[in-house]
Amino acid sequence: MTEVAPRIGKWTVTTDGDVILSGTNCPQCGETVFPAHTICVRCGSPDTHEALLRGPAKLRSFTIVHQLPSGFPSPLVIGYGEFEGRTQVLAPIVDVTRNQLIEGRPLALTVGVTRTGENGEEFVTYQFTPIEPWESDDSLSARASSQETGHA
Repeated sequence: MTEVAPRIGKWTVTTDGDVILSGTNCPQCGETVFPAHTICVRCGSPDTHEALLRGPAKLRSFTIVHQLPSGFPSPLVIGYGEFEGRTQVLAPIVDVTRNQLIEGRPLALTVGVTRTGENGEEFVTYQFTPIEPWESDDSLSARASSQETGHA
């Protein structure tokens, strides 16, 4: 397993290439969060334990950013993926088309370059990518199509 010295949260990559995020769980109220906290963000309990988050996650919301600082690819899609147990994590979504950005779509955790510094240093972090193939719920597909065409 490769451990990465990240700038946002702790995460690891297994020898099989699986990405695991290290968050915390509160046994008092059941809240699980990423990144890890020393106290519970919901109830304030200091009794938190490590919780490992593995994909897949489900896309809950996203935005497409066009105005970015230098070093970031434009446009940049970022979104919330929800893991089992309702923990949501914000991350870039890569290798995706606009038509694939539908709420509920399964997302895999991957690792990739998010930006490149002025000195050429690459900022590597966890990312989401859509899992294919995916049979969407017809109501979600219809809603997404009507939003794109402007027809209900």
